[in-house]
Amino acid sequence: MTPKTLKEWLHHADDEILARFIANHQNLIAQLMQAWQRQLNKEQAAHNLPEDAVIANNPSPLADNPDDMADEVTVPRPHEEEDDKQTASETTATACTTQETPQTDDEFAPLAPSTPDTAMPLHPATPTPTAAETPAIHLPPLPNANQGQPYAHTLPADLPITSLTIETADSGLTWDDDTRRIHGTPTVSGDLTIRLILLDNGKEIGTHLNLHINPDPKSLWQNLPSDQDAPFAKPDSAHEEQTTPHGRLIAARQRGRSHAHIGSYCDDDYRLHYHEASGLHLLTVADGAGSAAHSRYGSQLAVEAVKNTICALLDDPDKPHRRLADADPAQREKIAANLISHALHAAHKAHLEAAQQHGLETKSLSCTLLIGLAVALPDGSWYHAAYQVGDGAAALWQLESGTLHLLGEADSGAYSGETQFLSRAQLDEADITRRIRHHNDSALYTLILMTDGVSDPKFETDAGLKNPALWQALWQELKTPLADPTPDTALLDWLDFWSRGNHDDRTIALLIPAAKESA
Repeated sequence: MTPKTLKEWLHHADDEILARFIANHQNLIAQLMQAWQRQLNKEQAAHNLPEDAVIANNPSPLADNPDDMADEVTVPRPHEEEDDKQTASETTATACTTQETPQTDDEFAPLAPSTPDTAMPLHPATPTPTAAETPAIHLPPLPNANQGQPYAHTLPADLPITSLTIETADSGLTWDDDTRRIHGTPTVSGDLTIRLILLDNGKEIGTHLNLHINPDPKSLWQNLPSDQDAPFAKPDSAHEEQTTPHGRLIAARQRGRSHAHIGSYCDDDYRLHYHEASGLHLLTVADGAGSAAHSRYGSQLAVEAVKNTICALLDDPDKPHRRLADADPAQREKIAANLISHALHAAHKAHLEAAQQHGLETKSLSCTLLIGLAVALPDGSWYHAAYQVGDGAAALWQLESGTLHLLGEADSGAYSGETQFLSRAQLDEADITRRIRHHNDSALYTLILMTDGVSDPKFETDAGLKNPALWQALWQELKTPLADPTPDTALLDWLDFWSRGNHDDRTIALLIPAAKESA
């Protein structure tokens, strides 16, 4: 900017705007005035000119008229109460104060914290309010908590906390001042405000932290009862225990959250039976196809047909089936295979007859099917046989040695989650034979059958089903409900375990040999 430009700009500036500019920038203008005065002093010293001559020849660029500059130097500030009483001595004192300002080559050096220069006619301005100072203390964010799960977080030792209050008294969380920990088990979900009083530079300042508590996923699911008056209705859950001379039969089925949330039915079913005359233990479980409209009825028909058919064969004294325990190994396997084959035909026939009777498509009754047989032999060993079509798992688990024997292989389809169901194709004798597994051992094994509602979250993959470590982990979970005075009820409660993304119906059936009672 040239001197001419500055003069023209100040000369043509709007008076009202210029007045507001002066009021808002008093300190800056005072700096400019002092810098201008220092420049004049330099000019005077360099040319040996009287002060008045220098001022006359070099008026302030802030003056509207060069001749007005001398007058402006003596104009008092408008906010002073004694506007008309300023004496010559006061004016002289002001001038002396200005001249005594230390000289420096920096024309814009910071002003000393003295009384502002009164030579400039500055209008009073209302001070701009400033925000209240916040404490210069870093508050680290709190990690999220989970409703129903233990939570503990220790605040930094150098955080000057004089008090801490958790806004919701019944949140399940407390503050331990000695350990500086927020801890407990949250009973609520959402955002929880935690108010703190901090000591900052000797002053107590209030602030707050926000703790987000994730809701218990289980609480988001409804548990609506199914319509027990609708066709093919059955209870939403079931459990059973039978004590035999050789051990315990225990089973439970629990409706999955995906069905409970909308009030639909449990598609799983099971049957247990001990045949006293033959000493045979029977376990069978079925899982109705989720895509089949009446699969809850189909699974019920299948397990009932399996139980009734095998019991009928064992009851007939003219047939060899009831002498299963006394037969030689080869004959025993033939008898077991014959029992299973008859049971499969009966289950399929039950589907066909029900479809015809009720005007249904046979596919609407589709289900998987697992059958387990076990008999204690005269020499103290056990014989087991099992059959599986579809997903789920059938296995023998030996706790002491950690030995696993799978008694079936899950069927899988072309797409994830696909499986096979009981149909006419599974009645081929070659297919039946390849699916049956036999096992004879003097060691005592627990026989376990389960639908995929249990096997999927506990094993996840076919490879997981073959992993003894995962079966060991499962058994550790089962030990508590199985040791309960009412193990079937406790087992039903256990089936309500939470597994993210796994909300299918769940059924499990076990035969625990008597010697296992102390394990």
